[in-house]
Amino acid sequence: MLVLRRTLLPALLLLVVSCGVTLIAPYDPEIDRGCVELHGRMDRFLHGLRSEPQATFVDSLDYYDHYELDVRALRFLARGHDQNDLSVQQFDNMLASLEQLRLAHSAGPLAPETADVLRDLFDISWSAIRRLELAKKRGDG
Repeated sequence: MLVLRRTLLPALLLLVVSCGVTLIAPYDPEIDRGCVELHGRMDRFLHGLRSEPQATFVDSLDYYDHYELDVRALRFLARGHDQNDLSVQQFDNMLASLEQLRLAHSAGPLAPETADVLRDLFDISWSAIRRLELAKKRGDG
């Protein structure tokens, strides 16, 4: 019995240690590329609002609609991976931020200072989403 314990226990321990446990979804290059693209589009949009604060909400309706669809597409990709709740939650937060921007803009033109603050906030949000995706690529997740 002692011999069995001495050989079986290390073998079982080796088996358990060698079985990798995935705690987060794998890296998705489409999500990574999408984050970079959508960050750039939002940055250009808010820069435009800062440059032309008289730009109307009605003029921007197509932008908001297309942007929302594109964020939802990335969210859909993220939901396709098991154990990707954090990424999905970040996309939900991005959609909520977009809705807040839409509501603020629908109330009237945005002041240049407001556009600057919003650019910073969207930059932080997109950076967080991308950092998580890149951490998956490195295996830090």
